[in-house]
Amino acid sequence: VMNAVTARAPEAGISLFVTLSSGAIVGAEMAQTSLERLLTDYITVRLDALPCARAVLLGHSHGGVTVTSVTAALDDRFAERMLGVLVDRSIALYDRPADEMPVRTPLLNVFQTNEGWHGVHLDAPNVINVDLSSETAPIAPNDGGGGTARVTHRSLDDSPGAQRRIVDVIRFWMTSRP
Repeated sequence: VMNAVTARAPEAGISLFVTLSSGAIVGAEMAQTSLERLLTDYITVRLDALPCARAVLLGHSHGGVTVTSVTAALDDRFAERMLGVLVDRSIALYDRPADEMPVRTPLLNVFQTNEGWHGVHLDAPNVINVDLSSETAPIAPNDGGGGTARVTHRSLDDSPGAQRRIVDVIRFWMTSRP
């Protein structure tokens, strides 16, 4: 998704600074929660330093939980300057029952129900829910690889249709006035 956003940014006049993070802080106690704190501090510093900047936070699975926790922590200060993108957000096996949700920061919640226990519809006025269960993607290597099949938790982010939807929303948000 980030490759597609980066490729399409110049045609829309968007300048980008991409920051990638690992899934959690290796060796930290409460690894996902520690990553939430690190990213909250990092985004605060970046947005304070650059008052004209905006931030898109995108996360798959536990990364989606991190996105909702971080945007909730920053919601009062930066709601107009952040967009959260959740790809099959799942708290299964997260290091705590993270239930923080922003109330003002817009969220794009992309999910699939083919497996039944991952991404779910989120009922909030600031959330756009997109069920992409009917999309297809290359079969994930962990699932044997090969051709294409209906998306799963592991393959939703690899679906060309899901990627197009996400990139279109990010591009629209980045080019609209805050």
